[in-house]
Amino acid sequence: MTRRECRDGICESGRPPARVNGVDMSVLLYVVLTVAIFALLGLVQKLVEGL
Repeated sequence: MTRRECRDGICESGRPPARVNGVDMSVLLYVVLTVAIFALLGLVQKLVEGL
């Protein structure tokens, strides 16, 4: 959901945007997934180097 769909703190769904300590959940999810993917790539690289 973009910020344009939310007005006066209420989104079209009738609920306030999901936030944790003032951070949008979508941003938090993006950061967590990005870190997890790079960690996984690092593990795969270590395994491949060991072959």
